[in-house]
Amino acid sequence: MLLLVLVIFERGAFDLLFNIQAGESDAILKVFNALRMVIHVMPYTLGPFILGTFIFGLIQSYQAKWKLLPTISLIVYLIAIVYNITLADTVAVVETLKNTTNEHTIDTIRYATQGVMRQHHVGIIGFGFFLICQIIFTIQLMSKSKINKTIDKKNLPIN
Repeated sequence: MLLLVLVIFERGAFDLLFNIQAGESDAILKVFNALRMVIHVMPYTLGPFILGTFIFGLIQSYQAKWKLLPTISLIVYLIAIVYNITLADTVAVVETLKNTTNEHTIDTIRYATQGVMRQHHVGIIGFGFFLICQIIFTIQLMSKSKINKTIDKKNLPIN
């Protein structure tokens, strides 16, 4: 939930995701200050969320006998998370934000804010894809369950 709230709040500086020079300085400073307020709790809230989602996806893929939809959703989610942790270097991004203050130049603040915003958006896209796939998979399971119950009531053989 915190990640979604941050992504919504970050929309004031959305242009910064694609261009380091984009966005109004006031909007970027507001986003920067908001991120600095929550940066100390993010690892403790996002860590269990990321791990829990992975474990849930792994269990569901295993129970579904590695069917395509839950397995693909898990793989896409893992790609997003592994990208954020390794290639985008989460530790360096967090440290940059922690070590940047309002006394730094606006370019330094833009750089620190852009890194965190990019990580949030990659994470929300990965999780969003995972969630949509889980909803579709659940609907498929529910509809198959209703079909099987209907067939059982009519005493028809199930193929």
